[in-house]
Amino acid sequence: MIHPRAAIHPGHIHLAKHFLKASYKEKDHWFKVKTGALPVILVASHAAETDRGFADRGTGPLARLLHKLTGATILYTCGSPPCDPNRSKNNAFQKKLSELIDEIEPKLVIDLHQAHHYRPFDVDFGTQYGRTCPASILRKVTKSLQREGLSNFSQDYFPAIKHPTITQLCYEKRVCAFQLEINANWLTLDRDDIYTQRFAQLTQGLVNYLSHGT
Repeated sequence: MIHPRAAIHPGHIHLAKHFLKASYKEKDHWFKVKTGALPVILVASHAAETDRGFADRGTGPLARLLHKLTGATILYTCGSPPCDPNRSKNNAFQKKLSELIDEIEPKLVIDLHQAHHYRPFDVDFGTQYGRTCPASILRKVTKSLQREGLSNFSQDYFPAIKHPTITQLCYEKRVCAFQLEINANWLTLDRDDIYTQRFAQLTQGLVNYLSHGT
């Protein structure tokens, strides 16, 4: 065999679509945690619409699917967040993440975000200009995503340094972290065409990295 067998199948994508539909329902809480055995925390701090009037809708289903497939612990917003967890310090979401870090002692925290379709990259790594994550980890993530068809990469277009970000919190707690800005063309789930295949490719690349690269 010269190529590894693909791991993602249509059932996984149907599940992600279900997660997306469920994210629009009213909730009596504004964030949720699902713990797992993998020493990685995936954060979707903009999965639900923030007080600034936007949401990175694809990130919630992605985090939930990656939790199911890899056992990574996830923390994601839902319902109606009272603040932007990636811009305000000492909010309940960040406090919960701090508790999870103390409890799990993760090797890595990834804060998932959705970038505009017009951005010139497939993925941008926000690392505060290299101080929050070593280059060796970024190379492994990049290689895994490249195998699945992603080709345009950027670093610190969004450096995660301007506000009290999730990445900044992790840096202060001495945990390796980066903000993963994914172009919306790879996070679209409400269509059944090339965009859905791209979501499957993105998911497979991240599954391969989390399962074998961390």
